[in-house]
Amino acid sequence: MRRAHAIFGTLARVVTRRPLPVVMATLALTAFLVSGVASLRLDTSVESFLRRDDPVRLAYDQFRSRFGTDEVIRLGIRSRDALSLESLTRVRALHAELERELPYVEEVESLVSARFTHGTQDTLFVEDLFEDWPPDPDQLALRRDYARASPIYRNTLLSEDGRSTVITLRVAKHTASDEDALAGFEDDPVAGPTDGDPPAAEILRGTEVRELMEALAPIVARHQRPDFEIWVAGRIPMNFSFAQTLQRDLGRFAALSLVVIGAVLLALFRRVSRVLLPLLCVVLSLASTFGLMGHLGFPVTLMSQILPSFLLAVGVGAAIHLLSTFDLRLREGESREVALANALRHAGPPIVMTALTTAGSLLGFAFTRLAVVADFGLVAASGVMLTLVYCLVLLPSLLALTPVGSLRAAPGSAPTRPVRVLVGLGALGSHHPWPVVAGFAALTALALAGALQLRLSHSPLEWMPADHPYRHGFERTDRELGGAMTLELVLDTGASGGVEDPGFLASLDAFQGALRGFEAAGVQASNALGLADIAKETHRALHENRDAYYRVPEQAEVVAQELLLFENSGPDELERVVDSEFRRARVTLLVDYADALYYGPFLDTVAARFDQVIGERAALTATGLTFLAAASFEVLLDSLLRSYGAALAFLVPLMILFLRSLPLGLLSMLPNLLPILFALAFMHVAGIPLDVFTLLIGSIGIGIAVDDTIHFMHGFRREHARTGDPQLAVRTTLATTGRAMLVTSIVLIAGFLVFTAASMHNIVGFGIVTAVAVGSAFLCDVLLAPALVTLFVGRRPGPR
Repeated sequence: MRRAHAIFGTLARVVTRRPLPVVMATLALTAFLVSGVASLRLDTSVESFLRRDDPVRLAYDQFRSRFGTDEVIRLGIRSRDALSLESLTRVRALHAELERELPYVEEVESLVSARFTHGTQDTLFVEDLFEDWPPDPDQLALRRDYARASPIYRNTLLSEDGRSTVITLRVAKHTASDEDALAGFEDDPVAGPTDGDPPAAEILRGTEVRELMEALAPIVARHQRPDFEIWVAGRIPMNFSFAQTLQRDLGRFAALSLVVIGAVLLALFRRVSRVLLPLLCVVLSLASTFGLMGHLGFPVTLMSQILPSFLLAVGVGAAIHLLSTFDLRLREGESREVALANALRHAGPPIVMTALTTAGSLLGFAFTRLAVVADFGLVAASGVMLTLVYCLVLLPSLLALTPVGSLRAAPGSAPTRPVRVLVGLGALGSHHPWPVVAGFAALTALALAGALQLRLSHSPLEWMPADHPYRHGFERTDRELGGAMTLELVLDTGASGGVEDPGFLASLDAFQGALRGFEAAGVQASNALGLADIAKETHRALHENRDAYYRVPEQAEVVAQELLLFENSGPDELERVVDSEFRRARVTLLVDYADALYYGPFLDTVAARFDQVIGERAALTATGLTFLAAASFEVLLDSLLRSYGAALAFLVPLMILFLRSLPLGLLSMLPNLLPILFALAFMHVAGIPLDVFTLLIGSIGIGIAVDDTIHFMHGFRREHARTGDPQLAVRTTLATTGRAMLVTSIVLIAGFLVFTAASMHNIVGFGIVTAVAVGSAFLCDVLLAPALVTLFVGRRPGPR
């Protein structure tokens, strides 16, 4: 402790004797860090949830390199009869306009351009369903019958009742420059395939997605009619909406936090300088944190919405402790230089300790497989350390340059009644420790029972408001067209040309048939598309279109010849369902939207069916963007345990070293862990699921809860060493340090409640639950902690 006092004494001499050079050097560092904002890139994609080297993501990159992207936009259309000439005319006009005016669209698929395979005994024709326009009545009737009977049209192009149809937009590979205009952000480039595979098709960047969606909206509006309803679904529209929300809410949360925190500071200190100076420091630290993200290449993700309010609240909390001590010294008659030096010596060590514990708890996220969580932990921890630098270097320098003036009120003092309540709670804990501990034990048992019933969830669609047009598009596509999502299956025969084996193709056909209408674990597949469909269509077409030949050929040479004929007929459908070696086949399942937790069990049952139907003929791999979301859920619980374990492994030794007592260090963790348990129990009661956002509450809550515990324990040890009376030490600590603890808790609660103004439900839930955790931590520190330290040191008062 003496060494710490010496270090802060040296810091005090520097900032009081040369404040202006310190301020200029800090601002120069800030300018350098903030310059990184120009390099920030935005990434709201599903791929960003998993690390680049994660096996699931690597498998997906291989899939995209072999079969192309599964990222599409689906336009659902509802009319009286989707196959009537009137409806087809409107679809054709919309199709043509989409092809003509939409950028970055590689192909538009609709009823008018759907695959129509027919032929004679030796000639194969693969053409658009309505290639000749307008169709004569006989051709219209023929093609309508074909569309209604074809399995490949079911729910992919035509609904079961025949009233709804789909236009699918396949986006082009990225060809634009790296320049980004999405408010200075760039999208995260997609990880490439493994060695030996062709390059994977790149997804659209942020600027291109915005161009595409902004071009699509007026086209849809022009063709929208009461009897021709159009809606939009797909992950591209969803991610576009998330990107818009992220950009809008980042600034809004920062502004709201500044207003709320400024009001609290003004009520506490009643001096403009005591409001502006800490706010200036935390704003600069926040800007520096985002600049550092740009320099280090961290993307701006959905979780970045949390950073402004979190860092502002944490930074102001540290400033409050320094300012309260500084003004108290001034009020006692010390000069500005002496008061500033004493404030740094007194408040500096616990401020550093609280920053280290908060950053350490956040660093626990670095051990998770979820990339967005790991990146958030690293960035937030860096931001906390930057706020520490600004609080202990820039703020004292600014205080040394600011006129002191007269302190008419007692700065840093809370109103009389709150102080009495704080001291009364501490006295209750120190005078009646066993009843207090017993009461918290009972609450802990109840909270544990509730926390064990928490519902896990990963459902980005439910993050959106219920009336959001893209959420409506997903839900309506599920309801009328058999599903808005796809699951991709890759069947590897292990040998070049293996998929052309008639036995394998027959089993593949049986497998696809078994999956049509297949339902398990709350997920239903309405269709299954793959190579078997092409093989059967081609075989039928080359046998005078007779339905009796709608089957897989029985001879290997016939399979090879017919697939070659299909490939030479022009369409590129074959390369989407089989790789260049004819070793691997792709099956696309059209499924309804569900919480990601259901897709894993569903795929387990699909794998069991695969073993029954195909067995050892091939190996099955699930992939696709929907599977990536399911995999993110599967690592959620593992990430929770890893991050909490890493945070505790860092915090417990640090608390023991700081308090210089093994028993006291271990005992001090109880007031820090119980608030997390209470917050989890509150989530169960409030119906808030544990998802990728509320996952953060544990480590963030522990880090914040430890802050007040450190300040209380630091003050208690000092007062107990001076008086020898634990009850008096508790009262004195809460009458002095307790004021700052109360105000910082209010600042933190208000800062997190700012998230209730969020556009997405998951952010609202995160803010409410974190505020509950902070409030619970404060009550534990002013009621449970006094009871624990009293039992630890003994209740007998010593010399005063």
